[in-house]
Amino acid sequence: MPAAIMAAGAILLGHALQLTNGFYDPTALAGLLVAILCCAVAGVLGAFGDPASNTTLKTLLDDKNLKLATAAVNACVAMKQKPLLEALMEQQRDCEKTMKASANSSFKGGKKPTSARKDPNAPADPEEVKTERAAMLVTLIPGAVQSLTGQEFKSGAEMEAWWSKNKSSFTFPEK
Repeated sequence: MPAAIMAAGAILLGHALQLTNGFYDPTALAGLLVAILCCAVAGVLGAFGDPASNTTLKTLLDDKNLKLATAAVNACVAMKQKPLLEALMEQQRDCEKTMKASANSSFKGGKKPTSARKDPNAPADPEEVKTERAAMLVTLIPGAVQSLTGQEFKSGAEMEAWWSKNKSSFTFPEK
């Protein structure tokens, strides 16, 4: 086995052991490997620029895993295709809705503060993970859309209004 593959395997095993607090957990290792593979696939799809990849990238853009969604955002930028630009704008609106819903529920007392978790090793609340993912993507996507359109937007609503006016005549700017 080549040394590079052995080194990569050792690094992955080390990360998997960190994720599982030092206990070997094949499920955690498999999950880590799948996440790494999906990120690599998103990067490759973006590099090839094949429109047949649009459905796969849209699926990865919607993925719950922030790293996969981030890789899909980067691939959408690399591909420069209208359906993917629309998917980015839609994802921005969805993330903004998630953030707003989270803010509304926390004001109504529907959520416990993160510090209230007694066991630091306990799995995170799925709603917290969803909100954190949305918070990261809501800051990442506007820059991605700006690099594709040359336009600066502050919200998904601004993106949508601009897109409805310019969709039919839009062409990607030359860099």
